[in-house]
Amino acid sequence: TAAPKMLWKNLVDKHYFVGVYPSHAASEADLSAVKVSVDPADQLGSDVLVATELSGKIAENNPVKLNFSHLMAKVFIELSYRNQWGGGAPEVSAVKIKDLVSSATLNLLTKTSTADASPKSDTTIPELKENEIYGSVLVPQNGTTIAITIDGSDYIYTHPSDIKFESGKITTIRLIVGRNQIDLGDVTIQDWAAGQTISDGEALN
Repeated sequence: TAAPKMLWKNLVDKHYFVGVYPSHAASEADLSAVKVSVDPADQLGSDVLVATELSGKIAENNPVKLNFSHLMAKVFIELSYRNQWGGGAPEVSAVKIKDLVSSATLNLLTKTSTADASPKSDTTIPELKENEIYGSVLVPQNGTTIAITIDGSDYIYTHPSDIKFESGKITTIRLIVGRNQIDLGDVTIQDWAAGQTISDGEALN
């Protein structure tokens, strides 16, 4: 909801719209170069959604429909275990993806994201289901190495090629932990659910 209410400039000119969530405190000077960062501890605030209407609308085209799309990537890491822990799940201290960047430049007009070259760090993935499922929004980029900490020991999985964390897609990585190693179950990629269509707002003259 626009506050203050958005008004058409006039009844004849074409109007162009860009919507972004979360909202920014100040207008961006360049919509093709917007700096953002991802904080795994703030999933809602890190999940950037963008909608555009760039065909040009005049005042008769009311309301203006805006369909939001996810610009960030999302990852789920699902863990299962061999029987060295007695058939149950051990206590996992942390799940991390190594050498990721947490900042990017967005082009809101084309709905594209470019990850910064640096700095890189190990990103802790929040726990969604105790000792089993971990998930987070990420800056779109490639990664290869996952570290799982159990009883003070790091179990490392390194994929033989880059795992692509893609804009608007969910990557699910299933890992089998045990016998001092991690084996891959599978990696799947699927589209995020469609963003909300905003069609009942008003732009009044």
